[in-house]
Amino acid sequence: MRSPPAALADPLTAPRSAYGLSAVLAACTVASIALGFAQQWLLFTAVGPGSATDAYVAAMSVPQFGVLVVSGTLVNALVPLLAAAEPSERRQTAWTCAQGVAVGFGAFALLFGATARWWLPLVAPGLDEGVRALGARVARLHLAASVATALTGVLWARARAESRFVWAEASGVLGSLVGVAVVAMGVRRWGVLAGAWGAAAKAMVSALLLLPVLGTYHAPRFRARPIAELVRRVRPLLGAAAYAKTDVLLDRFLASLAPAGTLSLYSLAQMLYGSGHLVLSRAVSVPAVTALAQHAREGRWGAFRDVTRRRAGVMLAVTLLALAVLIVAGRPLLDLAFGHGRFAASQVSELRTLLLLLGGLWVAGAVGQVVANSFYAMGDTRTPARIAVVGFTAAILLKLAGFQLAGVAGVAIAASLYYVGNLVWLSLRLGAITPRATAASELNSVSIGR
Repeated sequence: MRSPPAALADPLTAPRSAYGLSAVLAACTVASIALGFAQQWLLFTAVGPGSATDAYVAAMSVPQFGVLVVSGTLVNALVPLLAAAEPSERRQTAWTCAQGVAVGFGAFALLFGATARWWLPLVAPGLDEGVRALGARVARLHLAASVATALTGVLWARARAESRFVWAEASGVLGSLVGVAVVAMGVRRWGVLAGAWGAAAKAMVSALLLLPVLGTYHAPRFRARPIAELVRRVRPLLGAAAYAKTDVLLDRFLASLAPAGTLSLYSLAQMLYGSGHLVLSRAVSVPAVTALAQHAREGRWGAFRDVTRRRAGVMLAVTLLALAVLIVAGRPLLDLAFGHGRFAASQVSELRTLLLLLGGLWVAGAVGQVVANSFYAMGDTRTPARIAVVGFTAAILLKLAGFQLAGVAGVAIAASLYYVGNLVWLSLRLGAITPRATAASELNSVSIGR
């Protein structure tokens, strides 16, 4: 049986050049983790978890929700679509998506920026009245950043589809460097506003650095066949994502009702895990999407399952190791990291507790990315969407009950159960729908396909 082309090989088992790629991506991953940590560390240790940081977190809710629903959904469907397209078609599709996203998110930012003082109390009803004006200013900066972040998602998908993995990650690292510099220079003077300016600078620099990957300009063609196919794949995901991602809004609504600073700590725990998920996804899961899409198109289901299993295994090992470190040495490590400035010792302890209670989100969320990407590589967006809708419906009830019984700790436990349940269901469905091809039939499909 002939091997797939080198560009499509799974970097975990490919020749030395692919090992070099994995090493570079790993370096970018370490840099991204360090810079993301530095930005949060500068903000939270200088200001301290309290009413101001609660306003900062609440102000992120709507911009973050928009990016997660539209941009996250679009990128998941766009990478395998671009990977399978011809070069000229790929360029046209990327330009069309980039322009559509820029206009759409620009309108989104203007609308919610103008109405920030009205929606902010609805998102976080427990927010102090005195900091709502500050929250509205922060929200407008985050909304501006959301335009660049959404555009970066399209550019990143374009770079990934052409196996330009290094520049896709390096641009994010450079953007993060600028963001950290902005926060470091301004946090003492501007407080949480410096965090919002840093987020905006990071997003805009990353987008500008990635812009050349689009190539020669193409006017948008929203009725082209690839766009119609993209809409077909995204449509079932969009409604489900809009429903499931209200998870962000529900968590912040409930946490805002707890004592001042609790919303900030819960969000910080989620952001730490979310940053880890992002870099793990880009280093482990996403590089395999092109190979998975090719295996699915050629009917090489044995190879498809092997790639999925290997990637899921790596995710599981890495996340479990990190969780074990948190259990054994989490308190001294968190003291070393956050036990400075206005971050109280009791708040460090509370942060560790929340991280442990969110352990299921950390492990199952990372492994679930691999399984979900396998569905997207097959062009199946409906199955993950349906599972997300049903799972989140159960999660709403669990979180409400958990908050009544144990406050924010109960919300964290419910979040872990939600992610573990989603992973189990996704894995069972993938095993049920993936054909069990024989070696002979796979060899025949490869011969025909070539």
